[in-house]
Amino acid sequence: MIQSRLANDSSRFEATTNTNSSEVYRNTPHMEKYRLVQEHKSEESDDFLGTQTSGSLPEVRITQQGKPRNYISYAMNLFESGQGSIVLKAMGRAINKAVTIAEILKRKMPLHQWNNLSSVEMVDVYEPVEEGLDVVTSRRYVSCLQITLSLTLANANDTMHPGYQPPLAEEEMHQQLAAATAAAPAAHPLPPTAPGGIGAG
Repeated sequence: MIQSRLANDSSRFEATTNTNSSEVYRNTPHMEKYRLVQEHKSEESDDFLGTQTSGSLPEVRITQQGKPRNYISYAMNLFESGQGSIVLKAMGRAINKAVTIAEILKRKMPLHQWNNLSSVEMVDVYEPVEEGLDVVTSRRYVSCLQITLSLTLANANDTMHPGYQPPLAEEEMHQQLAAATAAAPAAHPLPPTAPGGIGAG
């Protein structure tokens, strides 16, 4: 499935490019003598997090610390308020969470989906904690995912986008709900009450 490939690709991409630079340097000989003093995002990162990449569409910016249910509620409120399309944005380790949120939203309503993967450069600056050492600059790349969800197709050619996914079939949308209902424990009927109410007899 396209969704599975997307999740796998983003995980592999993240594993190779989103390494925590401070951890790498702490595990590198002699780098225990340095401390991270600045983490600078490139202009590409600012553009991704800004409004330039999605135009006038409302954005849901997903972080690693945020709770999925809050993002889902916010996205649902946007659609219920009349928005026809929204954009989910995530970087680094938050990408898997964005994919999960998109899947949950697609099971609540028929949504068209477009995925765009990219990367941005991050620059980390380390200062020595001992005299006589130079400042060290580290450059790394962080993966970015933008997911556009829409109730309608603005253009028939939009389905030609390599990251396009059509809405789920109705039976697939409700499959998760049916499975959860089947797994729920059945309610046991109460024992018959003796004449005169509880404690009688």
